[in-house]
Amino acid sequence: DALPWKHGHDRSDGDFAPADLRAAVAASCGDFAETELALAAEARSNTARTLAHRGLALRELLEFYEKLGQNLMRDFEPEKSTTLDVVREAILPETRQDGMSYAEHV
Repeated sequence: DALPWKHGHDRSDGDFAPADLRAAVAASCGDFAETELALAAEARSNTARTLAHRGLALRELLEFYEKLGQNLMRDFEPEKSTTLDVVREAILPETRQDGMSYAEHV
């Protein structure tokens, strides 16, 4: 009987039913939730913009290719090495220390 609203109590003495409490909390948090959603959308937009402008110039790509089999990934074989091989054995070791993408690294 600790929860009077379960037994049809009219709440005239100021007690709140769980639904009333949830509504009050939702109303007070509404602005906060909207702000959080707006900030999350802005962060996604900024991330998308950053990724869209990340890339390599043709010169940088050719310089990278020239390093394969020499300074990077000494066992590189153009006819046999896969993209996954190049990522794991050349790009990741080259960028692991600074925590940046290869495009940011060069």
